[in-house]
Amino acid sequence: MKNNKVVSKIVLLTFAMILGLSVLAFGPADQVLWKTYMPDTRATMTPSPTSSTVIKIRNIVTGGGIVLKNPTGGVTLRPNAVSIYNPPISPMVTATPMNIIPPVIWQPTPAPTYPPVVINYPTAVPRLLYDCNVSVQRPYFYEQFAPGEDFDFEVVFTNTGTQEWNTDIDVMQYTGWRMEIEGKYLYDLDKDYPSAQIVLPGQSIRWKIRMEAPKEKTNDQNKYFSTYYLVRGKDFENGRFCPFSLYVYVPQ
Repeated sequence: MKNNKVVSKIVLLTFAMILGLSVLAFGPADQVLWKTYMPDTRATMTPSPTSSTVIKIRNIVTGGGIVLKNPTGGVTLRPNAVSIYNPPISPMVTATPMNIIPPVIWQPTPAPTYPPVVINYPTAVPRLLYDCNVSVQRPYFYEQFAPGEDFDFEVVFTNTGTQEWNTDIDVMQYTGWRMEIEGKYLYDLDKDYPSAQIVLPGQSIRWKIRMEAPKEKTNDQNKYFSTYYLVRGKDFENGRFCPFSLYVYVPQ
C-alpha cells in the first residue's frame, strides 16, 4: 500500500516537472515563426507584410496557445523557425484551338458550250410551169340545199405557176356527182368574160356555173361531192393540174 502511494507521488512530481518545463520552454521569446506566400504572380520570394498570416495552435500541455506568425520586414528567421511558402500557380493551359474550316462556296457549273449546228436547207424547189391556188366562194363546205334546188358553183383561181394561161385552159369535171345544169363536163375558163382572157403568173380569174342539188336520195348520209381539175388543151391525162371540189348536204 505504501509502495502505491510512493509511486503515485513520483508520477505526480514527474508530471509537475513536465508542466513547469513546458511553461519555461514556450514563453513569448520562444514563439514559433511562420511565413507564407499568397499566390500572387507579382510577389517575390521576399516575405510581404500584406500577405502575412497568423496561425494559433492550442498547447495540449499548458492549455495555452502557440502563435505561428509571419515576421515583418527586417526580421531574421531563427534556425528553429518553421518556413513554408506556397509555390506559384502555373498558368492554366488552354485547350488547343480548333482549326477554323473556311466556308464552302459553291461555284455554279458553267453550262456546256456546243458548236453551232449548221442546217443545210435544200435549195428552193423550182416553181411549176402550171400551178394555181383555188378559193371556193360557194357553196361553203356541205352547205344544205333542198332536193332539185339550184345554186351557183363559184370559184376564184390564182395563177401561181411560171407560165401564163391562154385560152386553152379549161375546167373539167373529173369525178363525183354530176350536178351541172348544162350537163357538160368541160367548160372554158373565161366563159363569163366578153373576150378571151390571158391570166399571167400572180393574176386571178373568177369562174362560175349553175348547179342543181340531187333530186333523188342516193346515200344514207345525204352528202354529195364533185371534184374538178384545170386541164391544159385536150391532154386530159397529163395536162390536169389544180384539183378542187364542192360539197353539199341534201336531206330527204
